[in-house]
Order: sequence, then C-alpha cells, then structure tokens
Amino acid sequence: MADNAISYAWMLDLGGFNVATAQSVSAPTLGREFVEVRAFSPEGNDMVDLVSGPPAGAAEVTISRIMDNTPQLTDWLRACMDPTKVDDSRQTVVLTMVNAKKEPVRRFEYQNAIAKSWDGPALQAGDSSAAVEQVTISYTAMEIVNV
Repeated sequence: MADNAISYAWMLDLGGFNVATAQSVSAPTLGREFVEVRAFSPEGNDMVDLVSGPPAGAAEVTISRIMDNTPQLTDWLRACMDPTKVDDSRQTVVLTMVNAKKEPVRRFEYQNAIAKSWDGPALQAGDSSAAVEQVTISYTAMEIVNV
C-alpha cells in the first residue's frame, strides 16, 4: 500500500537568494480595519456601509529552523537589531512552500519586512536534538502567489 502522506518544507529567500530551509512557519497574519458608516438615502432610508480603513498594524510570521551559520541570514538579523541600520534593513522576504520533490507549491512574499525578534535554541547538557532558532518577522504587506 502506497503512503499518501504529503510532506512540505519551507525555503526562505532574502535579497533574491535562498538562504535557509525552515522547519516550521507560523500562520501568516494580515488584517485591515473596517469602519461602519451610516447614512440616509435621498428617500430617507437608513444605509450602512463598511469602509476599508488602514491596515491593522504590522503583521507577523515566525520561522523555526535548525540553527546554522548562514551568513546572509545572520547579517540581516544583525542589521535589523542595530538601531542605526534598522531602516535600511527592510526588504522583501519570500517564503516558498515546497513539496517532497522540492517543487514550489505556493509562495508568500512579505513586503517591507524586518526581523522583530530572534530566539536562540534552548541548550541542555547531554541533549542530542538539533538546536532550533526562531525568527519573528514583521511586515506591512503580503502577497500570496500560486506557482
């Protein structure tokens, strides 16, 4: 009997280059505020409309990955945490979901993205599990691309 389980992985691109494979990715979020506007028609009928307002603040996605020494990711994280470089650190970050054959399935493009936080691995003497780090990325816009 064939195993019908589907396996996915995530590839992280910075500056157009693949820099890491993510172990897991949190559900991306992005919201928008809506304002209820009440008015009356010329006939005197009560009308209610929803008007789109500004985006509901910065959205976030958290990436978990096995820690390594990827220089592009490390340099970007360092720049994002440096108050003198934070404005220049914003860029488009791309997460691509790939299947077991490493074929792209869906692409998420996060515009104006910046690393908000980094959590290093919890290390314990005698533990042989992989060191997993987490990076939380804030962004102002997201585009989902079917590939």
